[in-house]
Amino acid sequence: MMSALKRHAILILLALLPAVGAAATPEGGSRDRPNVLFIVCDDLKPLLGCYGASWIHSPHIDRLAAQGTVFTANYCQVALCAPTRFSLLTGMRPDRTGVYLNPDRPQDLLRTRFPDLVTLPQHFKNHGYVTHPLHKVFDGRTVDAGHDAVSWTVPYGPWELAPGDPPAPGGYQDPETKARLRRCPGRRPFTDAGSVAASRAVPRGDVDRMTAPRRRVIRAVT
Repeated sequence: MMSALKRHAILILLALLPAVGAAATPEGGSRDRPNVLFIVCDDLKPLLGCYGASWIHSPHIDRLAAQGTVFTANYCQVALCAPTRFSLLTGMRPDRTGVYLNPDRPQDLLRTRFPDLVTLPQHFKNHGYVTHPLHKVFDGRTVDAGHDAVSWTVPYGPWELAPGDPPAPGGYQDPETKARLRRCPGRRPFTDAGSVAASRAVPRGDVDRMTAPRRRVIRAVT
């Protein structure tokens, strides 16, 4: 199993709201240890070409999947964002974490309840990896303002949008969708086909440093 992981990037697609990711790369770009791209996506379900859904056109993620390892037996612990992400990134079941719902207000549940716990990204960081969060990895309502700052080598945010018309609430980019939402704010479509530049929202300065050739890190962008 480990030899297979050394040959491939790791692709993890999880079901349960907007896409995000985190990247980990060995210090110094060592070729003996794999770079890791971790993609977390809520409400996606396994409806992608790489999962056999032929009616879904997802060429980019399919190409990434073909170069890595696709996990086909992942299950969400609770059908809500916060408890599932909390469980996944700590390795504890919801009956141990005590998080069953999305909190009404942000609070650092993770370090209040488990001050000495080592999270998944923190484990990579402790073993010589540079860990880089991008957008929603943990649910922000359950961790500190740094997205559990101790888990990351590169600080979380702040984000800077590229020039141009900002996305509508919910992240919608298509101009027709934006116009429709201005007329009927409550009627949000299930999909959006707007074209967005790869650098639409990235941490200031961090991505250029992390994507230098010596690091060979892969970016995850919504």
